[in-house]
Amino acid sequence: MKCSLLALDLDGTVLDSGRQLLAGIAQSIASAQKRGVQVVLCSGRMVCSVEPFWRQLGLDSSIIGYNGAYVRHPATGEVVFYEPVPLDLTLEVVGLAKTRGFHINTYIGDELWVAARNEYVRRYETTYGVQAKVVGDLERAITQPSTKLLLVVEPPDIDRIAQELAERYQGRLFVTQSEDIHVELLNPRANKGAALEAVSKRLGLEARDVVAVGDGINDIEMIRWAGAGVAVAQAKPQLQAEADLVLAPDPDSLPTFIASLRPSRRN
Repeated sequence: MKCSLLALDLDGTVLDSGRQLLAGIAQSIASAQKRGVQVVLCSGRMVCSVEPFWRQLGLDSSIIGYNGAYVRHPATGEVVFYEPVPLDLTLEVVGLAKTRGFHINTYIGDELWVAARNEYVRRYETTYGVQAKVVGDLERAITQPSTKLLLVVEPPDIDRIAQELAERYQGRLFVTQSEDIHVELLNPRANKGAALEAVSKRLGLEARDVVAVGDGINDIEMIRWAGAGVAVAQAKPQLQAEADLVLAPDPDSLPTFIASLRPSRRN
């Protein structure tokens, strides 16, 4: 397979169950870059949470964070794409979460704001290597748009709640899921596909020049947009149904796939 740009999801794709880079992945990415294939990380995480892996992999590309709502180059600080949730909708969802008893994460710029530090917040901080800012009453503290909004909804309710919110905010917010307990609400112009398109255009590339790899529901839009969409073996069934290729259930399948990529003639 040939491409000029390889877009990689992070958690569940490039990272193992311990949130560490898969064995062999750094070497295969380095080899692909030497051959002329550019690599961009596309994550639901905060940009600052992706940066350690960006540095570890020796990348020189913008980071697609927040499921596509915010794209920034860590070295230059250049913001390539930014589509936050408007302030009025931010406050509306914060109020809904309070009424329904859902924990909510809000993100101001590239900071995590929460009402209080609870068990979930502590776990989130540890898992993603970030520090939350405790602000008390979010409805009073927030005076600008949130980059995205994240609700914690435990199974088996997550699919039902996500569908309910998608219907409630149809045309006003894009609703997706990440991990197994996160329902995320974003500006309708924000998703990994839209962000990947913006990055590609910045590089003078088209969809046919791009290969995207992911595992989750929040990867569907970028899999659809890219010229070739790839699902890892453990990917959600919804994503596998959209993919052009599903990798074998082998820990070496992704590094082997990346090692097989060759730059397109357009390079």
